[in-house]
Amino acid sequence: MGETSFKLLGLSCIILSIFLFLGGLYIPKIMITSWINTVLKILGWMFLLGGIFLYKILKKEND
Repeated sequence: MGETSFKLLGLSCIILSIFLFLGGLYIPKIMITSWINTVLKILGWMFLLGGIFLYKILKKEND
């Protein structure tokens, strides 16, 4: 994969993590169960770390 592909995939993961964080933090517990909030927050962290890894680290290895 090229440098642009890593940047695009990394930024997509970071953007997705923002939506997962917002869902985990602001959806009231009346609408969904509490374990779904926890899962959304964990997935948000995973996508954020994965996006940073793809955007920064793998991009530099291809240079």
